[in-house]
Amino acid sequence: MIECAEDGVNSQASPFKQQGVQGYPSWQIKGVLDSGVKPVNTPADLSGYTASRDF
Repeated sequence: MIECAEDGVNSQASPFKQQGVQGYPSWQIKGVLDSGVKPVNTPADLSGYTASRDF
């Protein structure tokens, strides 16, 4: 996990601004940028995660 909020601890906001991240949380999966709270299975589905889903 990377902190992208400017006022966050150990912030690394600059690259996120350059990529157009406008909200948090944000996900970049397989080159696609999406923002917003998601159920755990959504990023798992988008990424092709195939291991146990016992989260």
